[in-house]
Amino acid sequence: MHKLSTLDIVVIAIVLIILPLPFFFFGSKVVTTTNLRYLVKAEVPLRLSIPSIGVDTDIIKVGLTSAGAMDTPKGPKEVAWYELGPKPGENGASVIAGHSSWSNNIPAAFDNLPKLKVGEKVYVKDVEGKTTTFVVKSSRLFDPKADAGIVFNSTSGKHLNLITCAGVWDEATKSSSKRLVVFTDLVE
Repeated sequence: MHKLSTLDIVVIAIVLIILPLPFFFFGSKVVTTTNLRYLVKAEVPLRLSIPSIGVDTDIIKVGLTSAGAMDTPKGPKEVAWYELGPKPGENGASVIAGHSSWSNNIPAAFDNLPKLKVGEKVYVKDVEGKTTTFVVKSSRLFDPKADAGIVFNSTSGKHLNLITCAGVWDEATKSSSKRLVVFTDLVE
Protein backbone atom coordinates (compact mmCIF):
# COMPACT_ATOMS: atom_id res chain seq x y z
CA MET A 1 0.00 0.00 0.00
CA HIS A 2 1.23 3.47 -0.92
CA LYS A 3 1.63 5.95 1.93
CA LEU A 4 0.56 9.53 1.13
CA SER A 5 3.17 12.24 1.59
CA THR A 6 2.41 15.62 3.11
CA LEU A 7 2.56 17.13 -0.38
CA ASP A 8 0.01 14.60 -1.67
CA ILE A 9 -2.35 15.48 1.16
CA VAL A 10 -1.97 19.23 0.54
CA VAL A 11 -2.66 18.81 -3.20
CA ILE A 12 -5.75 16.68 -2.53
CA ALA A 13 -7.03 19.23 0.01
CA ILE A 14 -6.56 22.12 -2.44
CA VAL A 15 -8.38 20.25 -5.22
CA LEU A 16 -11.28 19.40 -2.90
CA ILE A 17 -11.58 23.03 -1.84
CA ILE A 18 -11.20 24.66 -5.28
CA LEU A 19 -13.39 22.35 -7.39
CA PRO A 20 -16.66 23.21 -5.58
CA LEU A 21 -16.01 27.00 -5.69
CA PRO A 22 -17.67 27.69 -9.08
CA PHE A 23 -20.84 25.92 -7.92
CA PHE A 24 -20.78 27.87 -4.65
CA PHE A 25 -20.47 31.21 -6.45
CA PHE A 26 -22.68 30.52 -9.47
CA GLY A 27 -25.20 28.03 -8.09
CA SER A 28 -26.55 25.66 -10.68
CA LYS A 29 -25.55 27.92 -13.59
CA VAL A 30 -23.19 26.44 -16.11
CA VAL A 31 -19.69 27.71 -15.39
CA THR A 32 -18.12 29.11 -18.53
CA THR A 33 -14.75 30.69 -19.09
CA THR A 34 -16.54 34.04 -19.28
CA ASN A 35 -17.89 34.00 -15.73
CA LEU A 36 -15.10 31.83 -14.26
CA ARG A 37 -12.48 34.40 -15.24
CA TYR A 38 -13.88 36.79 -12.62
CA LEU A 39 -12.92 34.25 -9.95
CA VAL A 40 -9.34 33.82 -11.09
CA LYS A 41 -8.43 37.08 -12.83
CA ALA A 42 -6.96 39.63 -10.44
CA GLU A 43 -6.25 42.45 -12.89
CA VAL A 44 -8.57 44.98 -11.27
CA PRO A 45 -7.80 48.67 -11.79
CA LEU A 46 -5.74 50.18 -8.99
CA ARG A 47 -4.61 53.67 -10.01
CA LEU A 48 -5.73 56.33 -12.49
CA SER A 49 -3.23 58.81 -13.91
CA ILE A 50 -3.99 61.75 -16.22
CA PRO A 51 -0.78 63.82 -16.24
CA SER A 52 -2.15 66.65 -18.42
CA ILE A 53 -4.67 67.63 -15.72
CA GLY A 54 -2.73 66.55 -12.62
CA VAL A 55 -4.69 63.40 -11.74
CA ASP A 56 -2.89 60.54 -9.97
CA THR A 57 -5.27 58.77 -7.62
CA ASP A 58 -6.50 55.46 -6.26
CA ILE A 59 -9.39 53.61 -7.88
CA ILE A 60 -12.05 51.96 -5.73
CA LYS A 61 -14.67 49.48 -6.98
CA VAL A 62 -18.37 50.35 -6.89
CA GLY A 63 -21.59 48.73 -8.03
CA LEU A 64 -25.14 50.06 -7.99
CA THR A 65 -26.98 52.15 -5.42
CA SER A 66 -30.33 50.98 -4.08
CA ALA A 67 -31.92 53.26 -6.71
CA GLY A 68 -30.14 51.37 -9.49
CA ALA A 69 -27.59 54.07 -10.39
CA MET A 70 -23.82 53.70 -10.46
CA ASP A 71 -22.46 54.37 -6.99
CA THR A 72 -19.91 57.17 -6.53
CA PRO A 73 -16.65 57.58 -4.63
CA LYS A 74 -17.15 58.49 -0.99
CA GLY A 75 -14.32 61.01 -0.80
CA PRO A 76 -13.05 63.83 -3.01
CA LYS A 77 -9.67 62.38 -3.98
CA GLU A 78 -10.49 58.82 -5.11
CA VAL A 79 -12.25 57.69 -8.25
CA ALA A 80 -14.63 54.75 -8.66
CA TRP A 81 -14.61 52.01 -11.29
CA TYR A 82 -17.99 50.43 -12.09
CA GLU A 83 -17.11 46.80 -11.39
CA LEU A 84 -20.28 45.40 -13.00
CA GLY A 85 -18.90 46.45 -16.38
CA PRO A 86 -15.68 45.53 -18.16
CA LYS A 87 -12.27 46.23 -16.70
CA PRO A 88 -10.28 48.99 -18.42
CA GLY A 89 -8.75 47.45 -21.54
CA GLU A 90 -11.42 44.77 -22.01
CA ASN A 91 -14.02 44.84 -24.80
CA GLY A 92 -16.78 47.33 -24.11
CA ALA A 93 -17.08 50.55 -22.16
CA SER A 94 -15.38 50.64 -18.78
CA VAL A 95 -16.57 53.54 -16.61
CA ILE A 96 -14.70 55.47 -13.91
CA ALA A 97 -16.44 58.26 -11.96
CA GLY A 98 -14.94 60.97 -9.80
CA HIS A 99 -16.05 64.13 -8.05
CA SER A 100 -15.34 67.52 -9.64
CA SER A 101 -16.16 69.70 -6.67
CA TRP A 102 -16.34 69.20 -2.95
CA SER A 103 -17.61 71.16 0.02
CA ASN A 104 -15.43 73.86 1.57
CA ASN A 105 -13.44 74.15 -1.68
CA ILE A 106 -11.55 70.92 -1.00
CA PRO A 107 -9.89 69.83 -4.28
CA ALA A 108 -11.49 66.80 -5.94
CA ALA A 109 -10.02 64.20 -8.32
CA PHE A 110 -11.89 65.36 -11.43
CA ASP A 111 -11.87 69.14 -10.83
CA ASN A 112 -9.90 69.61 -14.06
CA LEU A 113 -11.65 66.96 -16.17
CA PRO A 114 -13.33 69.67 -18.33
CA LYS A 115 -9.80 70.79 -19.37
CA LEU A 116 -8.92 67.37 -20.81
CA LYS A 117 -8.33 67.70 -24.56
CA VAL A 118 -8.76 65.34 -27.50
CA GLY A 119 -5.55 63.36 -28.01
CA GLU A 120 -4.38 63.50 -24.39
CA LYS A 121 -3.52 60.26 -22.60
CA VAL A 122 -5.18 58.51 -19.66
CA TYR A 123 -3.40 55.67 -17.82
CA VAL A 124 -4.84 52.89 -15.68
CA LYS A 125 -2.53 50.70 -13.60
CA ASP A 126 -3.79 47.33 -12.34
CA VAL A 127 -2.82 45.37 -9.21
CA GLU A 128 -0.26 43.38 -11.19
CA GLY A 129 1.56 46.58 -12.21
CA LYS A 130 0.38 46.57 -15.85
CA THR A 131 -0.44 50.01 -17.25
CA THR A 132 -3.13 50.36 -19.91
CA THR A 133 -3.15 53.54 -22.01
CA PHE A 134 -6.18 55.33 -23.43
CA VAL A 135 -6.46 58.41 -25.66
CA VAL A 136 -9.21 61.04 -25.35
CA LYS A 137 -11.59 61.01 -28.35
CA SER A 138 -14.35 63.41 -27.24
CA SER A 139 -16.33 64.82 -24.33
CA ARG A 140 -19.99 65.60 -23.91
CA LEU A 141 -22.43 67.04 -21.36
CA PHE A 142 -25.51 64.98 -20.46
CA ASP A 143 -28.64 65.55 -18.45
CA PRO A 144 -28.43 63.26 -15.37
CA LYS A 145 -31.81 61.75 -16.30
CA ALA A 146 -30.79 60.99 -19.90
CA ASP A 147 -30.35 57.43 -21.12
CA ALA A 148 -26.91 56.31 -19.95
CA GLY A 149 -26.59 53.67 -22.66
CA ILE A 150 -23.99 55.63 -24.61
CA VAL A 151 -21.80 55.82 -21.49
CA PHE A 152 -22.09 52.24 -20.24
CA ASN A 153 -22.84 50.18 -23.35
CA SER A 154 -20.48 49.63 -26.22
CA THR A 155 -20.51 46.58 -28.40
CA SER A 156 -17.33 47.33 -30.29
CA GLY A 157 -13.90 48.43 -29.21
CA LYS A 158 -12.22 48.93 -25.86
CA HIS A 159 -13.16 52.19 -24.19
CA LEU A 160 -12.76 53.99 -20.88
CA ASN A 161 -15.39 56.62 -20.12
CA LEU A 162 -14.67 59.14 -17.35
CA ILE A 163 -17.69 60.77 -15.73
CA THR A 164 -18.16 63.63 -13.28
CA CYS A 165 -20.75 66.21 -12.25
CA ALA A 166 -20.94 69.51 -14.11
CA GLY A 167 -23.30 72.44 -14.44
CA VAL A 168 -25.15 74.08 -11.57
CA TRP A 169 -25.36 72.58 -8.08
CA ASP A 170 -28.92 72.09 -6.81
CA GLU A 171 -28.94 72.15 -3.02
CA ALA A 172 -32.45 70.68 -2.85
CA THR A 173 -31.54 67.52 -4.79
CA LYS A 174 -27.87 67.49 -3.69
CA SER A 175 -26.89 67.02 -7.31
CA SER A 176 -25.49 68.92 -10.28
CA SER A 177 -27.57 69.80 -13.32
CA LYS A 178 -25.28 68.02 -15.83
CA ARG A 179 -22.81 65.15 -16.18
CA LEU A 180 -19.58 65.50 -18.13
CA VAL A 181 -18.39 62.33 -19.86
CA VAL A 182 -14.95 62.07 -21.43
CA PHE A 183 -14.80 59.24 -23.99
CA THR A 184 -11.46 57.49 -24.54
CA ASP A 185 -10.24 54.58 -26.64
CA LEU A 186 -7.58 52.01 -25.81
CA VAL A 187 -4.17 52.61 -27.37
CA GLU A 188 -3.23 49.20 -28.81
